[in-house]
Formats: sequence, C-alpha cells, structure tokens
Amino acid sequence: MDAVQSPVTTTSRPNSFTSDSSAAEAEASAQSGQPVSSDFETFLVMLTAQIQNQDPLNPIDSTDYAVQLATFSSVEQQVLTNELLETMTPGGPGLGTLTELAGWIGMEARVAGQAPLTGDGVALSFEVPPDVSKGAVEIKNASGDILASLPVEAGDRSVFWDGRNEAGARLPDGSYSVTLTGPDADGETVTADVFAFVRVAEVRMGSSGGELRLSDGRIIMPDTVTSLREAQ
Repeated sequence: MDAVQSPVTTTSRPNSFTSDSSAAEAEASAQSGQPVSSDFETFLVMLTAQIQNQDPLNPIDSTDYAVQLATFSSVEQQVLTNELLETMTPGGPGLGTLTELAGWIGMEARVAGQAPLTGDGVALSFEVPPDVSKGAVEIKNASGDILASLPVEAGDRSVFWDGRNEAGARLPDGSYSVTLTGPDADGETVTADVFAFVRVAEVRMGSSGGELRLSDGRIIMPDTVTSLREAQ
C-alpha cells in the first residue's frame, strides 16, 4: 500500500507594507515636520521585511513593488511642493517676503533711535509722555556724548535739528543717536523714542526673515517701521 502523504501546508504571513501605509507615513512626516528622507529609509526597511516574509508559494507580484514605490514617490513630491509653496507665500520666509517688501525700496521708513543727518538737517518726531510737561531731544554720538539738546514741551510732536552742536558748529553727516528725556511729576527721568524718516536702500532675507537695509547702513526688521512715505 502506498504511504499516504500529508498535504503540505504553509502559513501565509501578512504583508507588512502597503502603498496606503507609505502615503500615510509621508503625510505624517509633513505634519510633524520630520524630513521625508527619513520616511524613505523606513520605507526601504519595511519593503525589505515584506520581501523576506512573503509567502514563497504565493510571492508578491513585482508590479506591486513598483506601485508602492511610485505611490511613495508621488507623496514625497507633493510634500516637497507644499513646502516650496509655503516659502513663497507673502509674509513667509522666502520669495514672497522679498516680493512683498520690494515696493519699499526707495521709500522713506519712519524708524526710532537714530537721526540720519544729511544736508541742512533732519526732522524728528516723537510723543511726549503724558506725565512730562517739558523735556529735551538729546542728540548723541556713538560714545554717548550729548552733542545737542533741543527743548520740547507737552503737546509738541516734532522738532527740526539743523545738524549743529551746542556750540553752533556744523556736525559731519552721519547717523546720530536720539532720545527724548524729561522729568515726570515725581521728578523721575522718563525717556521716549524719537523717530526719523530714512530711505530704504535694500530688502533681503536674514536669519529671522525679511530685513531692510537703510541708507544710513542700519539693518532693521520690517515690523519696526511705523510709517512709510515717498522720498522727500
């Protein structure tokens, strides 16, 4: 009698990776800020495990691998495209920021802290603190020495500095520090910002986003500008 052969049975191991999971990995990476390249490495590890654990009697068709790789590549390109578009939106760190600020070049920006002396003098503006009845706009050099002091009173909003020091000598063109100071009701010294208009010479990208280079050489952030006007 012929020996009865037991049927060969195999245990099919489930595939450990599908095209849907590859897409989910890449999309999760985009939302978490994780680089897509790390997901591609995970994809290769999982794909290798899938090949090693496939049913030898029912191997995965080679076209399935191609579909999985194509799906992952498609999602990867979509994520990279989205990242590129984000850098080009107005107000974002990229081309959009430069495009948005390009119109500022050649205009005059109202900024605090410095008086750019050129020609016959410079107009300065300020807000006298409500508890200060009188004060002075102090013009200082880089060493902090007071070169000129222009008296102001409550209600004043501007003053013109002719570029001369206390002795009446004309100072060289350049950028000078300006601050409004005055005593409050308790005799304590109060300070306030003094503003001047300076021409915007360049817009550029810095480590923190868009920056402005002024004609006096200063580099400032756009959000420090309180007003813009046509060049006078």
